[in-house]
Amino acid sequence: MQPLQFLIDEITKGRKLHISIIDFSKILTTHETKVKFKNQVHMINFCNIAKSTSRGYRICQRSKRLANQKALKEKKPFGGYCAYGLYEVAHPVIVEDTVVAIVYVGNAVIDEETSIARAKKYSKHSGANRDKLCGELVNAEHLKSPEELFRIAELVADYLLILYNRAPKVREKKMHWLVTLMKNHADELFRTEINLSELA
Repeated sequence: MQPLQFLIDEITKGRKLHISIIDFSKILTTHETKVKFKNQVHMINFCNIAKSTSRGYRICQRSKRLANQKALKEKKPFGGYCAYGLYEVAHPVIVEDTVVAIVYVGNAVIDEETSIARAKKYSKHSGANRDKLCGELVNAEHLKSPEELFRIAELVADYLLILYNRAPKVREKKMHWLVTLMKNHADELFRTEINLSELA
């Protein structure tokens, strides 16, 4: 079977969708389930603009935290708009009645008027650049309905479970999922080239 990253790349090829997976239990640590860092966090320009101020960053983090809590508690797929107007679907990945990961499929616009209204409202509240934020909506996947997002999230979650169940289990030192995510983030930043103009 092909690795999970292959499936994600094939689904998103030529599209503006973004797929990310939050791993609570090291389910993404096998050779077959490992994904790129950009598929472990929101790495799209719209989100970077929204998070460009400290208040905007807090709004995004609160929104994601509430979505994570809902997925962990309800253990079923759901969809909705983020504070700034992008539509996203969350699909919990469940092993033995425990949510081990959440597949997010987003960077979508279902109703353009709703997305623009939310982007304007929250950019005013957060201080994020409204024109840049609204302009970035053209780089989202425009759909008439969220149904395809739900199907994609289910496909990725099911494929992840199949790969994980087939992989040999290796005992590793347990770290809290957030520590693992932060470590991966630090590793990615360490490998990223920066120059003085980016720091200014």
